[in-house]
Amino acid sequence: MEMGKMDRDLACKTHVMMIPFPAQGHMSPMMQFSKRLAFKGVKVTMIVPLKLQDSMQLLYDSPLINLECITYDFNEDEIPTDMHSYMGFIKLKITSVLTELLEKQKSNGCPVKLLVIDSLFPSGVEMCHQFGLRGAPFFTQSCAVNAIYLNVFQGELKIPFEKGSSKISLPSLPLLDTSDLPSNVIGTFPDLWTYFSKQFSDLDKADWIFINSFDTLENEEVKWFSGHCPLTTVGPAIPSMYLDERLPNDKQYGITLSLGVPMVAVPVWFDQPTNGKYIVDVWRVGVRVPVDESGMVSRDEVAACIMDAMEGDQKEEIRENALKWKRLAIEAMNEGGSSDQNICDFITELVSS
Repeated sequence: MEMGKMDRDLACKTHVMMIPFPAQGHMSPMMQFSKRLAFKGVKVTMIVPLKLQDSMQLLYDSPLINLECITYDFNEDEIPTDMHSYMGFIKLKITSVLTELLEKQKSNGCPVKLLVIDSLFPSGVEMCHQFGLRGAPFFTQSCAVNAIYLNVFQGELKIPFEKGSSKISLPSLPLLDTSDLPSNVIGTFPDLWTYFSKQFSDLDKADWIFINSFDTLENEEVKWFSGHCPLTTVGPAIPSMYLDERLPNDKQYGITLSLGVPMVAVPVWFDQPTNGKYIVDVWRVGVRVPVDESGMVSRDEVAACIMDAMEGDQKEEIRENALKWKRLAIEAMNEGGSSDQNICDFITELVSS
């Protein structure tokens, strides 16, 4: 489809470059956000791993979205030994080509106006500003998980926990067990917290903060987090086919609350334990598989939980809640919904800035 002059002028005034962490759970939500922006006339360039170019191209159908591919291959003497060195390597790969990519877009007549960078990159906003551009982190995890991280970062939640600690009370969140906290907070991966805390080191310098959630899903959590740093909810970042159906041919990727089906949670690491807590006790759309003393789950327990979700005493409540959250997710992304309006307001501000 050929763009008219007015469309091209708008696109060039709002050119956004997306820099996701090169993993499916990060690239897919940022691609979905890109599709929403393109649907509203924004030009988007996304940096993706070369080896995933073909699969990523299947995810969109818009002349306003462009992929720039880079390699993340390691030389023999570059193999990272921990998370810090791995993320440093990934960031170095990006910064080493970013100047060239930005110059390419400028020479094509549509200079990049904003870098939207995965929140996992340390000091990401500062990096954007070093290139003379506005910077906006994109958080793929829930607002509840971010609230936990921010409480630890600010010293309100002390880690490591004292022996015998069990219940955790934090503003805007339900009462949590230590087993409900992200694994990198409770110490399952002890070398990771220092790294993850850097997501919050320069939020005060961010021009926008995007989060893959919607207001009614995490009402109190969004309010609390917004009191510490202004954020823009733009989710759920999943295909339009499962939501408002306004984006043509937007079918690839996505199994979440918006499908309106009961869920069985088997959380293992990072944000999964907190998500499991919310699935069972807050959103009440499923059951959580218990783990044994070694942290393993059995086939019989999984089967029992599936039966419990589908045919147990709470099956009607679970189904009703699942349909309720599906309806609210659709409302958030439909025209005039909270996330849709947030995206429109962001574009208006970007155009006028």
